[in-house]
Parts: sequence; structure tokens; C-alpha cells
Amino acid sequence: MIDSNATTVDWQLFTGDVIILPIGSIEQHSAHLPVGTDWIEADTFARPIADALDAALLPTLPYSNCLEHSGFRGTFGLTPETLMHVVRDLAEEAERQNFKILIVLNGHGGNFSLTPACRDWNRRDRPLKILLVDFWVRCDPNVVDTQAHPRPEIHVGEWETSLMMALRPDLVRKPGPGMPVDPREPYPLSRTDLTTFGVGHFNPAGDLGFPKKASPETGRAIVDSILTNLIPWLNDRIARLRKNPRYSGAGGIQVRPVVPSDLPDIMRLKNIAGWNQTEADLSFFFKQFSETYWVAVHNGKVIGSTLAAVYDQKVAWIGMVLVDPEFRRQGVGRSLMSTALEALRNIPSVKLDATPDGKALYDRLGFKDEYLLHRMVTRALPVVAAPSSSAVRPMVPGDLPGVIAADRAAFGVDRSALLTRLFQEAPHLAWIGVDQPSAFCLGRRGFHFNQVGPVVAPSAAFAESLIGTALGSLSGQAVVLDVPESQTRTLDLLKTRGFITQRTLLRMYRETNPIAGRPDQLFAIAGPELG
Repeated sequence: MIDSNATTVDWQLFTGDVIILPIGSIEQHSAHLPVGTDWIEADTFARPIADALDAALLPTLPYSNCLEHSGFRGTFGLTPETLMHVVRDLAEEAERQNFKILIVLNGHGGNFSLTPACRDWNRRDRPLKILLVDFWVRCDPNVVDTQAHPRPEIHVGEWETSLMMALRPDLVRKPGPGMPVDPREPYPLSRTDLTTFGVGHFNPAGDLGFPKKASPETGRAIVDSILTNLIPWLNDRIARLRKNPRYSGAGGIQVRPVVPSDLPDIMRLKNIAGWNQTEADLSFFFKQFSETYWVAVHNGKVIGSTLAAVYDQKVAWIGMVLVDPEFRRQGVGRSLMSTALEALRNIPSVKLDATPDGKALYDRLGFKDEYLLHRMVTRALPVVAAPSSSAVRPMVPGDLPGVIAADRAAFGVDRSALLTRLFQEAPHLAWIGVDQPSAFCLGRRGFHFNQVGPVVAPSAAFAESLIGTALGSLSGQAVVLDVPESQTRTLDLLKTRGFITQRTLLRMYRETNPIAGRPDQLFAIAGPELG
């Protein structure tokens, strides 16, 4: 831990991100306890808590909101608004200093304004979260037998007097008679009446409890109970905040179909993820697959998306599973996938290409491994002097029916709309075999890379001619191909051209794989979101 006795250098070197602000009060505690009682208690408990959590410890704030004790000289308090501003100002500074959790250790039961102040801060989902703790709440209720009292204690009774006997016996004087009790009162005053009446209205002596029952032994039991219970409780709450820092958690998140105005928001999520799709890609997805394109929204903001590219009502390819980083680990991806799978329940084959981060979710949803893909990339394709292959030629519109048929055999289902779009938008990447019209290569321009694929061929040698020719038009440019791991010759070719494996993708199918196609003829896929 670190505290205000340390130098600024010590604070600069401190690696923890939890900081504690104890808050006491300067208020009357009848004739037997000092006006600084609440300050002493908060200050005393703060240090062992900071030690246990390896937290930074601020000096205990002595002044707080004790308006109910007005009229007793020696009581000095702040208005509710002032205390709220003080907590906000200190939280602002803690946030600027990159602390993530501020524990407000409250030592005074009348600090009601702390609750709305902390709640308002947390609901704004700022980088720093406030954890408000009334330390006395963590004491086991059986430590003090409240049933032995003729009325519930509010202030300076057995509990608080016993605690001070354990913490600072040198400051405890002889207790007075305590709170007067009139059994004939039909409507006795209670804690909530402090909003209408001050403490002096309850008892001119200032104590609202039964201090004569106090003892040092009870006080030590209170201390032990609080520390035993409070530290594990704090660790639990800190762990919860680290796992899910958003105030509303998964509350208010809904999944709905995409509308055109969502596309810029999906583009934002795509850019955060660093993926390769362009605005034209997203427009094509919406135009072609609008009924199976969804977003997750929270407070009107798009926070996630998923797409199912449905081909011929036989194969659905799930992709574009994106979640805003601020909403991750809250079930958004699972909700999107559940919506997609429910909509696709009558499609015979549901597949996807999983990133390592997404595989665990897909495993839980019943997806099974099919084969591995290597994402091969180069930021600037080197110029290689090589003659064009006589085995391939540029694709022309009249080739499309044959190309669609060849892709249907390799992929397993008709993708005519996709292939037509790729040919029309990137004709310089469209090549076909001269004597092998079932061998072809297509591609597209991406946000970060030119994507080459799909590449379908009867042999690795023919695939090499197609890919080599397509790369000939991309010298000096960034290029990506997603290649099945089994196509070792293609992977070796790309490595000789300066490509590296950026990451792996795992092709997966849900439950069964009735439409497997001919993976041996597939040397590069169209993209993880398209199959």
C-alpha cells in the first residue's frame, strides 16, 4: 500500500489501481465520546483494508454531512451538495491519475448524499468506478444483541461506545443514561425522523442508544467481525467491477435487424477491430442478406453486429460478429449468435470461420472444428519479375456461369451473387484457366488489404498459376489470402513472396456438416465472413 506519508516519487512508482478515501465526521457524541469519533473509526479501519488490498490510501476526510447534529457546539459539517462536490473532485483527480477503483469508506451513518453522488458517477460509465462502503454494515449482527435494547439504537449506543473502547479507550469517558424511553408513546421517534427533527429533539444529551451496556470485549469482537467480513466482500466487488465495469451490465441490450442507418456504426465497430471490410462490402451485405443481418443496441447505440450470408437456403455462413470493446464480456456476442441460430434453424448447414477469441463461444454453441486456415498477409508485395502464365487468362462476363458452377462444386452451394459482384468490382483480380474453365481466381479491394480469393483449382500447380498471375497486378500493395492449412504448396509460394501468417482461423460447422464441398479444390477462401 501507499499513503500520504510517501513522496510523489513513491506514488509515481506505485503500480496499484485501487485507492481508498475514508470519510469521517466531526459531530457530537454525547458526553462520553469525542466529536472526532467517526473520523477515528474510519481512519482506523482504512489502514488494514488498504494493506490487505495493496491500495493507495488518502488521508481520512474529517468533515462530512452531519446536519442532524446541529445545535451541538463542536459539530462542524458540510452541506450535502458540498460533500458531493468534494467526492466528485477527488474522484476526478483519482481518475486523472489512472486509478480504476475508488473505495469510499464511509464512517458516518448520516452521509446520505454519498449514495446519489456515487450512483450518478458510476452510471456515467467513466474509467474510474466508485465503491461506496459503510464499514459497520459488515459486522455480524449477533455481535451486539440488539434485542436486549428497548428501542433500536441510532447513535452513541452500545455498539459505537464498545468500538471506541477497543480502538481508543483513552478517549472514552463514563457513559450517561442513554436514550430516554417512554413506553406510553404510541408513535416513538425513529431514524427516519431525523429528516424532520434533529438529534436534540430526540434527546438533549445527544445519545440515541444505550452506551452503559458497552464493553471493550464487545468492541474487539466488532473490529474482528468487520475486518473478517469486509475484506473478502471488497475483493468480491472489485473482481465484479473488473469483469464487468459497465453500470448497467447487460441491461437494456437488445438485438434487432439492421437498417441502412446502422451501416456507419457497423463500420465503426469494424474499424475498431481492424478488419478489412469496406463500406461497399457492408452495403452489399445489407442488400444481399438484409433478412439475416442483425445489430445489438444499447440506449439507441449500435454496440454489436452479426451477419449470416445465406446461400441458396442450404448453407448459412455466419460472420461480422463484432462487439464494442466497452460492452464485451456481457453476453452481447452470445445474444447475437442466439438470434442468428434461431433464424437459421431450418438451414441444413451453418458454418463460420472462427478467430481464436471467438472459438470458446462457438464451442459452447455446438460448433465443431473442420479445418484450419492461415491468414497470409504482406504489407507491400515485392515486385517479382516472372512471365505471365500461359495457362490462365483474364476472366470475361461469359465465363461467369462456368465459374459459378465450379465454385458450387468446391464450396458446395450456389454463390452466384457474390461471385458476380467480385468479378464486376475487381476485374484485374479475376483469372480463369485457358484449358481448365473450372479453375478460377477472384478478389476484391479491402480497407487494409487487397483480398485474393476465392481460388478454386484442380491442382496446387494450377492454383499457383492463378495466384501468381493475380499477384502480378498488386506489386507494392498490401495483400491478404486466407489459405487452408492443407494447401502447403500455396502457403510455401506465399512465403517466398514475402507473406507471413498474421493469424489462424478455424473453419467450424454446427452439429453436422451435410454440405462439405470439395476442400481439396479450395486454395483460398472469399473471406471469413463469406466462406
